[in-house]
Amino acid sequence: MRVSVILPAAGLGRRFTGPGADDGPSKIEATLAGRAVFLRSAELFLNRSQVCQVIVAVNPQRFDDFMSRFGDQLRFHGITVIAGGERERWQTVAKALQAIDDSCTHVAVHDAARPLASAKLIDRVFDAACRFAS
Repeated sequence: MRVSVILPAAGLGRRFTGPGADDGPSKIEATLAGRAVFLRSAELFLNRSQVCQVIVAVNPQRFDDFMSRFGDQLRFHGITVIAGGERERWQTVAKALQAIDDSCTHVAVHDAARPLASAKLIDRVFDAACRFAS
């Protein structure tokens, strides 16, 4: 099993930052124990033997700023970054699906703003995907 992990991160995070805060950092960019939340989410998958690719799909209007601030860290970890959808999460995931490496056999989608999933939970999901995928 070779998994491509998609981390949708294109939302505005208004519930987190409040209305009218479009120019400030989004919730995925907030710091959690010294690193951005989205990076903590990516770290859940980076050292797993089954994971062959991690894709972060960010807000297209903030793409350049995001890369300016986080590009070095992302490149260091081998994370692929793409511009996500304009309005809806499904659009972001659809764009990320176009960036999946051909060698991947499975796809996992995990919200970039959810960095606290346990290793045990991810193990269970990956095991089920391996057993029940046709």
